[in-house]
Amino acid sequence: MQIRVAGWEDLADIYAIYCPYVRETAVSFETKEPSFAQFRRRFASVTADYPWLVAVDGETVIGYAYASRAFERAAYDWCCDLAIYFRMESAHHGMASVLYEALMDMLRLQNVRIVYALVTGENVRSIRFHERMAFQRAGCLHACGYKLGKWHDVLWLEKELYIQQEPAAFLPWRDLEEGAVAAVLAKANQER
Repeated sequence: MQIRVAGWEDLADIYAIYCPYVRETAVSFETKEPSFAQFRRRFASVTADYPWLVAVDGETVIGYAYASRAFERAAYDWCCDLAIYFRMESAHHGMASVLYEALMDMLRLQNVRIVYALVTGENVRSIRFHERMAFQRAGCLHACGYKLGKWHDVLWLEKELYIQQEPAAFLPWRDLEEGAVAAVLAKANQER
């Protein structure tokens, strides 16, 4: 298995991984699958500033993780949301933590200070995963989403990547040096 930067050629596989979460679970709060064209625009928007990584087994994309802007105001430039998905039928054998850590290493290069994850309250597996990854609970949004015939709580989890009094400017991920990106991926692929 290997971790690499997602490309346009991966988009159909990424879309196929995501859609069952929309249809069958409250992991995603989308209640209707986005069209492939909408998903393509989403990918383009996210990857303009943030990394989108895939975990591949041979030639098959089995999972992905990406970061996106957490809030709109400029003072939030150093914060972002994270998302991670794997094929529902996939046994990812510890790849989730390696993939997530690689994503956070990329974000550190971009001068991102804090990352967030929003996790549905009954998704105990994801909550435990985030806690193992040193995320802390920042709050709970009670009964804030209605999907699949019931109300769902959402836990707001956070992790500080670094503390710096005067932060360096946020760097769009595509402005990072190729060598730095390659080093993060090499480290991740050695750790799996």
